[in-house]
Amino acid sequence: HYPLRRQRQMCIRDRCTTESTSLQQKIADLLKQETPENASILAELRALVALRESLKSQLNEFKGNCKDQKAFWDSEVAKLAELNKVPDEVRGREALINQTYEKDKAKLQRINDVLKQKTRAIALTKRKIDEIPSKRELQQYARQFVEVYEQMALKYTETKQYFTNYNTLRDTKSFLEKEDQILKSIRDNYPNVMKTKAGKQKFLESLDTILASVEQNLEKAKQKLEEEKKKRDEMDTKYQSLIEKERSYYKAAKDFQEECKKTEQLTQKLEEIQQS
Repeated sequence: HYPLRRQRQMCIRDRCTTESTSLQQKIADLLKQETPENASILAELRALVALRESLKSQLNEFKGNCKDQKAFWDSEVAKLAELNKVPDEVRGREALINQTYEKDKAKLQRINDVLKQKTRAIALTKRKIDEIPSKRELQQYARQFVEVYEQMALKYTETKQYFTNYNTLRDTKSFLEKEDQILKSIRDNYPNVMKTKAGKQKFLESLDTILASVEQNLEKAKQKLEEEKKKRDEMDTKYQSLIEKERSYYKAAKDFQEECKKTEQLTQKLEEIQQS
């Protein structure tokens, strides 16, 4: 290989020598062609050629610098890659950590869903508890119910008295109208029936009939009065029984309130004991 390389170097040197000789010959020919007329143009050309050579040398220097920097940064990247290279054991550990994280995240989401459901249920229960009246409210309601009941009972009694008076007056009016009709009938027929003996007899029979009807109505009225008295006695008995129940209710309510107070006192004492 050495003879070939030597031969190649000699060929390159000969070609460079030939090109240099040719270039010098061209420069000499150009210098011979230089005249005062084209001296300024040639000077500009020389300046441009010198600028081109300078730029060419700067470009070569820049390329060399870029190559050096590229090599430097490639080596730095390789070093960082070696440093950041993650072992398989670490990768497996990271995968396990990520898997555990995803499981815990899903578990936390389920717990949050259950917590939301429990929170809604607790809020609904609190709302229902708030809707339940307290002991004081129940006592107020009881007093109001008692007042309303008393007012209704008083109104019912007044209304019943009005109806009783109305029915009594209506029956009295009916009896008076019947009596008036009988008296008018007797007055109108008395002169005519008294003229004959048969008429007198018929008149007496009609009076007996009217008297029997009146007695029958009187018996019905007495029976109705007795029935009303029995109803009154039964209502009095029920009323007395209800009064006894009311007394028992008030006594039980009072005992319940006293027991509630005792329970509250015992609860406070128990809390004080627990705190101490």
